[in-house]
Amino acid sequence: MKAWIRREVARGLQGLIALRLPGAPGEDTVGMTLDIWLAAIAPRAAGWDESGDAGRVRAAFSSLFAMCRQWPAPAQLLEAMPAPRPPVLLPPRKFSDAERAKNRARIAALMERFFKHHRMKS
Repeated sequence: MKAWIRREVARGLQGLIALRLPGAPGEDTVGMTLDIWLAAIAPRAAGWDESGDAGRVRAAFSSLFAMCRQWPAPAQLLEAMPAPRPPVLLPPRKFSDAERAKNRARIAALMERFFKHHRMKS
């Protein structure tokens, strides 16, 4: 498990423990609780990236802090996570007329080579 995920989940669990919710794990099992939560979210977290997902984990725990009346399950954390932000797209490239003409000539040359090669094999 990535260190940043472990760190964020540990912080979140500390916050939940501080709330003293019914069903919370005993102080002697906090380490095991962290391990179980990490194992439970591992399949979903495989593709997570710290720059885009650490904030989502924090937001999910904040939601749990506000909404839970008893100790939550790891599934509730995953359900509370906001959707990932879509990637930033680059604007379409604007080609000049000269670039367009040059690219058309390249395509024509490639097509000529392809068809010439194809005719030779037939």
